Amino acid sequence: MKRILLFGLFLFSCMTSSAFSQGLIEVRIDPRFELMSVVFRLADFNEFRRGAVADYNQAVDTYFGPFKEHAAIRMARELRQSVAFDAIPNLAVRVRDAVSFKPLRSLEDPSTRLDSRWKPAVAAEFLKAMSSFAKDTKADRFFKAQEPLYRIARDSCRNSLLNHLDQGWFERTFGKRDRDSFTLCVALLNGPGNYGASMANDNGGEDLYALIGTEDTPRGKTPIFSPGYLPTLVHEFLHSFVNPWVDRHLQDLYVAGEALNAPVIEQLKQQAYGSAPTALKESMVRAFTIRYFRDLGQENETRSQEAEHARRAFYWVTDLAGVLGEYTRRRDEYPDLEAFSPKLVTAFKMWGSEAPARYAAWQDARRARLDALYAKGPKLVSMEPANGAQDVDPAVTVIRFLFDRPMNSRITLTHSDGAFPESAGKPAWDAEGKVLSWPVRLETGTSYRFGLNAEDQNGFQDRDGAPLRPTTVGFRTR
Repeated sequence: MKRILLFGLFLFSCMTSSAFSQGLIEVRIDPRFELMSVVFRLADFNEFRRGAVADYNQAVDTYFGPFKEHAAIRMARELRQSVAFDAIPNLAVRVRDAVSFKPLRSLEDPSTRLDSRWKPAVAAEFLKAMSSFAKDTKADRFFKAQEPLYRIARDSCRNSLLNHLDQGWFERTFGKRDRDSFTLCVALLNGPGNYGASMANDNGGEDLYALIGTEDTPRGKTPIFSPGYLPTLVHEFLHSFVNPWVDRHLQDLYVAGEALNAPVIEQLKQQAYGSAPTALKESMVRAFTIRYFRDLGQENETRSQEAEHARRAFYWVTDLAGVLGEYTRRRDEYPDLEAFSPKLVTAFKMWGSEAPARYAAWQDARRARLDALYAKGPKLVSMEPANGAQDVDPAVTVIRFLFDRPMNSRITLTHSDGAFPESAGKPAWDAEGKVLSWPVRLETGTSYRFGLNAEDQNGFQDRDGAPLRPTTVGFRTR
């Protein structure tokens, strides 16, 4: 925000040296993106209504709620069918400040690389509305009032997360980037959403951004980050290195991308990855994330990443990470990713031509692996109310699940073809870890049916990591 010059400099200080080589990644709250997130939150874009910091959500809604019919928010609602998710930060990093919202360069200029979901004329009109929103709401006052919270979030992100990042890996993998700047933005309205964005700068390099959400933060608590967020940070910075490569080679990759997508298109659409360009970028980023941990010798996290990407239906990503291994091991032969492009394009084309058979083989292997895991996994011994009971007292306030062995703390409760119980509190394990108690509110004359775990969601695991076979349970209240 730049209502006053000093305020703008406070939040928009820039860097010019080689960030990944010297550890100069800046951590900030970026009011350009933050204010756009406010607008799209008030316009009921679900991806910006999932902020995990309860007190901040309330502060945003209280301060900006009276402006819910502002022209900027009305226009955002009209954009629902054309822009979403990472299209928002893509535009945010292309404006000068969070008051004028003037583009850094013409949105019509191809070198601006405006996301194709934005029509330049529409984006320009929206930015004018954003400037009006910033001034009408006196948004700088809100940001200034939130600075104590912002400071805590930045410090936690820097100390608990950024300090665990091997920044040298990026330089070893993609070369020295002396003209680039790297910024890690804590995006408090993102919730579980995370994005990467980049913009060409005036030094002939790139300003690269990772915009990450926070962990769940109840009322009265301040946001924290844990090292468990590290794969997310690696992933989002990788977008800035990988997306331009995919864009340059999209003509050669598009048919293969469509073919790879075809068997899993519904799963990818649910994750907003349904288009070939998006899925290609995601697969490259996910494969390089695997490589990050494998190149650093962190095999447990490598296997975790492989399992996560398989769960998300990127069935070709482990093979892609294997191909990229040749690149990361033989940098003397391949000075940059562009030099390795022919091998990557060839691999994608081969996988695309073999997609149905490769997907079928992957599914068979996956089912066999899961069956072996489920066979040695925990069992649900009983539950209260009993599974299948038809005369349950609606006054029951707790559902209890008894397992045959101690479990880890994670759970996965999924919707099925009946009503899902209304939660009245956080599920909790007993001291032994065998009984889970779930506070609920039940309705009279209702058939409840829900799942413990699902095909790709295995929160219920024993303490050795073996998952519970997906189990559907239910009962009816009188």
